[in-house]
Amino acid sequence: MDNGGCSQLCLYRAEPRGPVCHCATGYELTTDGVTCVVPEAFLLYLRHNNIRRISLEASLNDAAIPLSGVSNARGLDFDSTDGRIYWTDVDLKVLAGINFTYLAIFSFT
Repeated sequence: MDNGGCSQLCLYRAEPRGPVCHCATGYELTTDGVTCVVPEAFLLYLRHNNIRRISLEASLNDAAIPLSGVSNARGLDFDSTDGRIYWTDVDLKVLAGINFTYLAIFSFT
């Protein structure tokens, strides 16, 4: 099976008729319309109960990073060496972090 030529998700569209490629969360569709990649240039920002990423490459798409348990995030930092995001949550009174590659959450209480 060739998955409609898509590297990740192939969805069928009725109008205009035919397959359309999409990417899983955290990935971005390249200009070829079939290949999904993790963008190398992006902006991270907070919206109290979620952390979001805007790609600075092709599509400038705005996507929430799929996290649960973020209540009132305030401070944000990204360590590009080990691919981790750190934030403080004033409601939960924790400094938390996530491995951006594997989406594994950890906290310091």
